[in-house]
Amino acid sequence: MMGSEIKRAPRSEEKKYEGVVAFDLDGTLLRGIRHSWSLLWKAVGCSREEAIKCQKAFVAGEIDYKQWVRHDFESLRDNGLTLDKINDAIKATGCSLTKNMKPAIKMLKDNGYVTAVISGGVDAVLKHFIPDPEKYFDELFINRLVWDDQNNLIDIIATDYDWDPGKKGVLGKCGGLKEICRKYKVPLEKSVFVGNDENDFMAMRVAGRKVYFSAQGIETAKTVEGVKIEQKNDLLAVAEYIIGKN
Repeated sequence: MMGSEIKRAPRSEEKKYEGVVAFDLDGTLLRGIRHSWSLLWKAVGCSREEAIKCQKAFVAGEIDYKQWVRHDFESLRDNGLTLDKINDAIKATGCSLTKNMKPAIKMLKDNGYVTAVISGGVDAVLKHFIPDPEKYFDELFINRLVWDDQNNLIDIIATDYDWDPGKKGVLGKCGGLKEICRKYKVPLEKSVFVGNDENDFMAMRVAGRKVYFSAQGIETAKTVEGVKIEQKNDLLAVAEYIIGKN
């Protein structure tokens, strides 16, 4: 029609984020265990001897990460691992969410931060405590167990983002942090990595800010330049530090 004008919907503005905050799982978001894989072996009543052999082979470069994970998965499946057994093993350990985890994550999200988990742990352990982790975390980079309708273990989807990129078959935790920053268009210097172990150090070193969340291993953690050491078992203190409240 002459003289008419096509009306176009206004382009929605792209959401801008204050930064990305990525957390390790075992010993950081969860307390009372160092490695969630150990809970799986406990659940089927097996020693970790074979798993330790595979870990050493991985560290030596003899196998890649996915071969290591696949070997452990097959052993756990063949020993009858079920979701119920995992939940029973977790209850027996006294493992728990870190103090104020949920309000800390909510505070970060309310202040415009992307939140993520980057871990070599297992999603079933996280979901024992948080059945809906997507409500708290925008991204979950973690090993994922696959179950049938009877909660029997049938497969595993290995993460690409564990250890460091010098190891075979992984892009490393630092690779995961970079990937999340790219996805949400956040400069790497506005990222934070929160961890508690030496295999978190490489991700900490590439992050804009780094938080070592443990009362152990402090002298080793000090080798990470600019690291903030938080010894309290309270994630709210970490969230307040990130958003500038302390």
